[in-house]
Amino acid sequence: MLQLSLIEQVYASVDEDYRIVLSNNLKAQGAEPAVHAVFIKKEGQSIHLPNTFLPS
Repeated sequence: MLQLSLIEQVYASVDEDYRIVLSNNLKAQGAEPAVHAVFIKKEGQSIHLPNTFLPS
């Protein structure tokens, strides 16, 4: 799972308001079309939380 791998390698995380935060290393690669299309444009967007078992 690519998303989990990015978090494990600290390329991306989620802030206290459940928004996507990208590392400076990943943002530096933003000129690459694939990186921009998949990740850069999603920074700051909220993640979808489950209906049950919300994070604490």
